[in-house]
Amino acid sequence: MHTKRPVTTSAPPSTPSPSLCLPAKANYDFPGNAISYVSSRQFKDCCAECTSTYGCNFYVWTDYNSGTGWLKSKQGSDKVLSFGSRAAFAPGGGVAPTCSPVEVNTDYAGVDIVGVAGPLDTCCDACKANYKCNAYSWFNGVCYLKGKRHGASPNSHVQTARVYKCAAPQVNTDYVGNDIGSVVAEAAEDCCAVCRSTAKCKAYSYAQGVCYLKSAKGVTKSNGGVTSASPTPLLAVDLRQTIKWFSSRHLFALMRRVDLSICDTTGSMGTYLPALKASLRQVFLVAKLLFHGRLMVHIVSYKDYCDANGLLSTVSRRTSRNDAIVKFVDDLKPTGGGDFPEAVKTALNHVIMTVDDIRATVSATSRALVFLYTDAPPHHQTTRSNNQSREIEAIQDNPKYRGGHDWFQLQRTLQDLGIPVYTFHSPTRDYLSPSFYGAMGPTVILPQLSSTIITEATMGLLLQLMAQTFEVTIGSNFARSSFTHKGEPFDQSFSAQDETDIPPASSLVVTNETFVFAPLEWMKVDLNGLLPLFGRDADFRNLVMKTFEVIFRPENVLSVTYNPIFGKLWRLCCRQRLDPRLDDLTAKLSQCVPMLTGGAKVQVSEWLEESYNDSQRIRDAIANAAPLGPCFTLDIGHLSMSKASIRSLARAPQPGVLEGVQNILARLQYHQSPPAYSDKEDDDLMYLPLSLSNEYLFSFLPHLMFPGTTLSQRGAALVALVCCLSNHIHLINRAAEYLTLIQGTWLPFDYAVEFPEIFSAEFVQLLYRGQAYLTPFEQQVYRQLFAVHRLRLAATKDVDVVVGYTPQKDSLWPDRKARCHTCGYDTSLSLMVSPALCAMCVTYGDDAPTLQANTVVSGNESHIVECHDCHGIYAVLQVARLGTAAKCWFCRTNNVPLQPPPKTSCSGCLNQFIDPAGLYRADGSPSNGWLCPVCTDAPVRATTMMAVPFNALMQANPHVAVAHGWTTDKVKSAFVEMVFHTPYDSMFKLFTQKQAVLLATSPTNDPATVLHMAMHFQGKAILQSSAICESLKAIVLTDALRDVCNMCFEEFSLPCLSSACGRCPTKVCTPCLTKWFGAAQPGHLVSPAMLACAFCRGFPTLGVLRKYNRDACALKMDSRSVIEPNMYYGWCLGCYRVKRMMKRDCTRDPPLDEVAFRCAECVDAHAPVDLEWILIESQECPNCHAHTEKAGGCNHITCICGQHWCFECATGFDTAQLVYDHMYTSHRDDGGNE
Repeated sequence: MHTKRPVTTSAPPSTPSPSLCLPAKANYDFPGNAISYVSSRQFKDCCAECTSTYGCNFYVWTDYNSGTGWLKSKQGSDKVLSFGSRAAFAPGGGVAPTCSPVEVNTDYAGVDIVGVAGPLDTCCDACKANYKCNAYSWFNGVCYLKGKRHGASPNSHVQTARVYKCAAPQVNTDYVGNDIGSVVAEAAEDCCAVCRSTAKCKAYSYAQGVCYLKSAKGVTKSNGGVTSASPTPLLAVDLRQTIKWFSSRHLFALMRRVDLSICDTTGSMGTYLPALKASLRQVFLVAKLLFHGRLMVHIVSYKDYCDANGLLSTVSRRTSRNDAIVKFVDDLKPTGGGDFPEAVKTALNHVIMTVDDIRATVSATSRALVFLYTDAPPHHQTTRSNNQSREIEAIQDNPKYRGGHDWFQLQRTLQDLGIPVYTFHSPTRDYLSPSFYGAMGPTVILPQLSSTIITEATMGLLLQLMAQTFEVTIGSNFARSSFTHKGEPFDQSFSAQDETDIPPASSLVVTNETFVFAPLEWMKVDLNGLLPLFGRDADFRNLVMKTFEVIFRPENVLSVTYNPIFGKLWRLCCRQRLDPRLDDLTAKLSQCVPMLTGGAKVQVSEWLEESYNDSQRIRDAIANAAPLGPCFTLDIGHLSMSKASIRSLARAPQPGVLEGVQNILARLQYHQSPPAYSDKEDDDLMYLPLSLSNEYLFSFLPHLMFPGTTLSQRGAALVALVCCLSNHIHLINRAAEYLTLIQGTWLPFDYAVEFPEIFSAEFVQLLYRGQAYLTPFEQQVYRQLFAVHRLRLAATKDVDVVVGYTPQKDSLWPDRKARCHTCGYDTSLSLMVSPALCAMCVTYGDDAPTLQANTVVSGNESHIVECHDCHGIYAVLQVARLGTAAKCWFCRTNNVPLQPPPKTSCSGCLNQFIDPAGLYRADGSPSNGWLCPVCTDAPVRATTMMAVPFNALMQANPHVAVAHGWTTDKVKSAFVEMVFHTPYDSMFKLFTQKQAVLLATSPTNDPATVLHMAMHFQGKAILQSSAICESLKAIVLTDALRDVCNMCFEEFSLPCLSSACGRCPTKVCTPCLTKWFGAAQPGHLVSPAMLACAFCRGFPTLGVLRKYNRDACALKMDSRSVIEPNMYYGWCLGCYRVKRMMKRDCTRDPPLDEVAFRCAECVDAHAPVDLEWILIESQECPNCHAHTEKAGGCNHITCICGQHWCFECATGFDTAQLVYDHMYTSHRDDGGNE
C-alpha cells in the first residue's frame, strides 16, 4: 500500500547571544561527539554557528582546511594536544531535524549516499547523523540513506521517509528576490533537500510545483500559495568526516567487501609460496589502513584430489581476527600435488558458496573479488589431468557448488555474481596455464618470484581498483598479459558453450600490456579522507600506529612506498609528539632503513622525502582562494639552502636557516595576476594568491622555492615573526595579524618536556626580539632566558674595577703615629690599644722598648699589611718574622665573632684601617669623610685597577642581580648560582626544573636602587660601584661579547675563547689550542715548545691538557733537562718521555714520517734478559698481583682482571681517567699541578 503523510516540523528556537560562549583551554582538541562542521576562518565565528545548530553545546576550531569549526554535542572525555586549536562551550540551539511518518511499500528514487545496517527504527537517527542525508528507504535490514528525493514509487517491503532539516516553513509567505535557480519538486518539503545540496542556497520559496532557490532570505512578503523556509546551518559535509560521528561499525557495514585471496599450496608452489606468504602479510597490513576495516579477507588454500587430507583450508576475516589470518598464512606449507593441474575449480566454487552465504545472511548487496595466485592450470582435458574425474564428482555432489565443473560455467556464474577475478601467475614460458585464467579476468605473469615483486604487483592492482594512481618502480618489469584468438580478445568477454570449446594454447597470441587496470566503482575511496580521520578518530590513530610498528621492518617496509597516503599518515604520526609510541616508531624506522640495500633503500628514502610533499593540499587551497587575483611569486636567483634546513626552522631557527628564510622573503615578487599554467594535475603552481588565509600563506611560503614544502604552525609563526622584525613591506601587516590571532597557542610551555627545542638559544634570541607578539607570560619567560643567555656569554669578559691598594710588607706606606707613654716610641695608630699605650707594651712588657728600637721607622711611614681574613689595614713592626699570610690580632685570637675588629673606613680608597683606640677616626675628620694617610700623602698609590671576570664579579655580588631583572631578595644568590654554575644547565632545564628562580621577578623593580649598591671583590670594596653596576647592565644588553683570538686573530664569541694554558690571561680559540697542544703525539717528532704555553711558557693545567691531548697527561717531563738546539726530539713509546731523536743536519729533512719512535735506552732495555731481571723490573697488579712488564707506552695499565693502575707506583684506580690525573699530578717531573 502506497501512503503519504505530511511532514511535521517545529518552530526554531531563539538564538542565544554569541557572548554566552564560554572559552575552554587553547591548544587542545576533544575528539568525538561531532555533529557537524563549518568552514570558518576565525575562532570567534564558530560561536554563532554552534548556538544556531541543533544539539551543539561545544565546539572546537582548528586550522584544518584554512579554518574549520567542529560542532559537537558535548565536550569529549579525551583531551588531545592540538596546537592552534581552540575550544569553547555554547548553549544549545538551532532547529532539530525531524523525520516524517514512514511511508509503507514505497521507495524513493534518488542518489544513495550509503547503506547502514540496522532495524527500521534506527534509520531516522542515521539520516540525522549524516549531513548529506535528507531521506531514507529501508529494506531487508538496511537503511539506504539518500541525498534527495525525486519521487516515490510502489515497492513491496520497502519503507521510506523524509528527514526535514530546514526551519519551520512559513506558509503563504514569499522571500522576494535573490533567486539563483529553480527546480521542479513534488512538494514544498522536497525543496529543503534541494536547497541544502545546492551551493550558495540559503533559502527557498515553493509555488506551483517549483522550488525557487535563493542566495539569501531577503524581504519577506505575504503571498498566497507560496511556502518558504531556510535550511538550518548544517553546511556541506564530506562523508568521510562522519565515520566517527555516527558509528564506524554501522556506516561501514555495507561498504565492506569480500576479498578472496586464493593460493595453490601443492608441491609445485615450493618456490612461489615463501615469497607469497611474505607478500600477503604486507598486503594485510596496508589494507587495514586503506580500507579502515571494510575489507574482509578470506584465504582459500587448496590442494589437489590426490591429497587425502585437507583439500581445502580456509580462514575468513568475518569470523576470525586479523592475527588468525596472519597465522594461517604463516602455517601454509607446499605439500602434496600429484600432477600438473590443480583443483582451482573446487576453490572457485567455494568462493561462490561463501559469497552466497554472506549475501543471504549478512548483506544482500555485499561485493566480492578474487585475487588468484597460482602456477598451474585447472583440471581440463588439455592439461593432462589425473584427477579431473574426481573433481567433477566432488563438485556435483555438493549442491552449494553451483558454479559447476565447467570452466565457462564458472566464468558466467562469477560474472553474474559480479565477482571479478585477477590472477597472478608464476613465471612461465608455456602459456597454456595462464591462458585459462585469461578467460576469467586480467592476468599478470610475474617476472620472478620474490616477495618484493609479488607485493608490488598486488598493491599496484589493489590501488588501481580503488581508483588510486600507481607507478611501477624501475626494474620491476611486470605487465598485464592479454590473449587474443584469431584477432579477438580471449578474456572474460570470451564466451563458449562449455570448456571443450576452449581454443588451444598454441592458437593464442600473448601481448604484454601496460600494468593498468580499470577501477571498480564499489572499490573507489578517497584516501585523503584518512588524513582528517587520523586527527579525529582515536581508534584509527591507534590502528595507524600499530600498523607502522609492524611495517617498519626490513621485510615489510616497502609496502608503504606504493602510495603517498602512507607518507602523509607517517607525517601525521610524527606530529604526535606527546604519544610515547612515536619514539619507538622513529627508532624502528631509523634502524630499518640502514639494513636495506640497493634499490630498496633508495625506494624507502625517496618515500620518506616524498612524505613531506604537500603539493595537493597547496593546489586545493589555491583553487579555493580566488586563484586569479593578486599573488606572490619568487625570483629564485642563487639560494644555497636545502629542504631539510627550511624544514628545521620550527625546531632550531639557526642563523643560517633564518638567513635562508630572509632570502626567500627578499625575493618575493608581487603580481596583479598569477602566471599562466597548464591544467595538467602534476603541475606545481609556483605562486601564492594573496587571498590565501594567513595560516596558509606563511605555511606555504617555502613552496615557492621547494615545490610541495610546507611549514608547521610554529614554523609559519616564525616566518611571520621574521616578516615583522624585518618590516617586510608586503607581509608585515598580514604577519602581525596572524601572530595576534595565534597568540598564546603555538608555544607549548605546558609540554616543555616533549618540545625542548623552544628553549634553544636560537629560539630564545629570536623570541626575545619578537616579544610584542607574545603573551605576557611568554614575554617574561623569553626575557629571563635571554638575560641568562647573555649573562653566560659575558661570563669570561674581563671587567675593569678599581679597588683600594693592597699594601705589601716590604714597602713603606704613609701612616699616622702616636707616642706610647710607656715605651716612649712613636707607634702606628693601628697598633695603639689606647691613646697612650701601644700593643708592643701590652704584649711584650719590658722587652717592648728593645723590640721597638730594632724595628722603628722614623716619620709618618710604616710597613703595613692587609689582614687575610677581615681585610683590615694595620702596621707590622717585626717584618722579618711575618712568613705567613698576615692576620690582625683580632682574627688571630679568634675573637671576631664576639668582638669584630674596630675599623675606620677611608672615604677615598674605601680601605678599612684597624683602629683599636679610635685615633684614626679622631684624626681630623668624621668617619664618613675621613681620608687615609695613603690617600692624603700619596694618592697615586691609593687605588689599583684589576681585571675581574664578569662571572666572578657577579658571584661575589649576587645582589647586583637586580640590574638584570631579579629583584626578589631570597633568590638573588640562587639566581647567580643558577646562571654561572658549571657545567651550565640548559635553558630547557632552567625552565622545567628551576622555574621558581628563573621567573622570580618583582614588578616593583626600582632602577634607582642599582645606583646605590655597594660591591666587593675578594673582600675589598669596589670604587664607583654604581657605575660598575650600570656597566654590567650595559655589557649584558648591548655589548658585542666578542674578542680576538691571540693566536689566529680571528674574532669569536667570548665562550669560544679560553686561557691559553689555564693559568695565564691570554685568550685563545678552541681550534688553535687543539692544534697547538694536540700536535705532540706518541711515537712522533715533538717540538718541546708545543708542550708548554705558547705565551707564558708554563706547563698547561691538567684540565687544559686533558681537553686537548689526553695522552700528554701521562708524558713525563724533566724540567731539569736542557733542550739542545741542534737536536730533534721525539715522544718515546717506551718510556713515555721526550727524548733526543736525531741531530739536526741541513742536508737531512726532519723525521716527520716517524710514527713509532723509541729512544736508545728503551731499545737497549728491551733486549733479551733473564728471569731475574724481569722479576726486578716488573710490577704487580694491585688487584690480582700478576707480574706485569711494560713493553712501551704510557704508565696507564689495564690488567686482564679489569684493574686500572699506574705502572710507576703500582697504585690502583677505578677508571682510566683517574690514572691519567694521577700521573699528571704525581709523576710529571716538573711538579706542575693546578
